[in-house]
Amino acid sequence: MKNQTNNQTAGTVLTRGIETLLAIKNMPVATAREVQRLVMPDSSLRTVQRYLTGLEQLGLVRRHGGGNGGCRYFLDGQAKQLFQELAIGSDA
Repeated sequence: MKNQTNNQTAGTVLTRGIETLLAIKNMPVATAREVQRLVMPDSSLRTVQRYLTGLEQLGLVRRHGGGNGGCRYFLDGQAKQLFQELAIGSDA
């Protein structure tokens, strides 16, 4: 049973990560609030911020700004490369 629970959790994390990266890719201004609204509406803003920090630490997103204006998120590193490869593959 425990292994099945771990697999479901891993699947949920992966799905949420992909949905978050797609949302950031398709949003003109990706903020934690927008990600929360589109991807994780049942999560607190703080949970979304922690999730985005994790993606940033993995080199998948880059954060810009801060303070009262809030942070904006952009695809970075491997995420950019992944989406470029998918675009090239769909042209073939």
